[in-house]
Amino acid sequence: MSPNSCRTNGGISVHLDVEVLPSPSDMASLAAQLDRRRGAVLCAGLASRPDIGFVDPPLAVTVRGSHIVVEALNARGGVLIPSIAVMLYELDVFAELRAAGRRIAGRLNPANTTSQVIDALTNLLCPTADPNLRLYSAFGCDGGAETRDAVLYLPDEILVADHATATARILRYDFVAAGRSTRGLPRTTAPAPYVSSHTAPSKEPPSEIFRQLRMANPAAYGALMNLGRGEFLMAATRETASGPMLRLVRMKNGIAEVRFDNAAIMNPAA
Repeated sequence: MSPNSCRTNGGISVHLDVEVLPSPSDMASLAAQLDRRRGAVLCAGLASRPDIGFVDPPLAVTVRGSHIVVEALNARGGVLIPSIAVMLYELDVFAELRAAGRRIAGRLNPANTTSQVIDALTNLLCPTADPNLRLYSAFGCDGGAETRDAVLYLPDEILVADHATATARILRYDFVAAGRSTRGLPRTTAPAPYVSSHTAPSKEPPSEIFRQLRMANPAAYGALMNLGRGEFLMAATRETASGPMLRLVRMKNGIAEVRFDNAAIMNPAA
């Protein structure tokens, strides 16, 4: 293990332990965990860029219209909630804002935007010196009136598989905020399993659909994300003569919808 420490622009201390794995690692086993746990896998498919994946993020941010919710998914996320609440109150962009327990819910003023909040959260939680510790997000998930506009996760344990060097590392982060530390607290979160309805045409789990999608649509980039609430996004992007083509599969209750060019699963470090 090799320890590293830094501070975010928002004053939170971040401590990193790096475990170098003895052999290269693909994302297949991690993708399989996403069938039952929140998280994401982002496959670059290029030697110059690594594959990145994580499960059990401690913090989730959801957006629906002008409403934003920041929720701690375990005790580790709970350490960050008080500092986030102070920052959001000071940001002064909400018409309504309420913090209770491990959850903060707010409604934006008409003149303010979601990006202002996301930028402020990134500034508070993510050190500029670390390209891997970021808010990983799914935006524009158009799936009806009940669908969230965006879901963002802050991970605290990230698997990075480097194609160029054929090596892999596990990055484990701990935070110190407002005098409290996440060190020693469990990293697991409540399960968020895939559930196939009896009317679903396919019983395959999301990780298998993702594998088949990447085989059918060879792509420079691919992503699988468990958004919780039984909802999953899979994406595969390939270059065409007219530019990048995104194929997106959204799954909920065992029903898969295939769409093109209407959503983005983002890895800010790419």
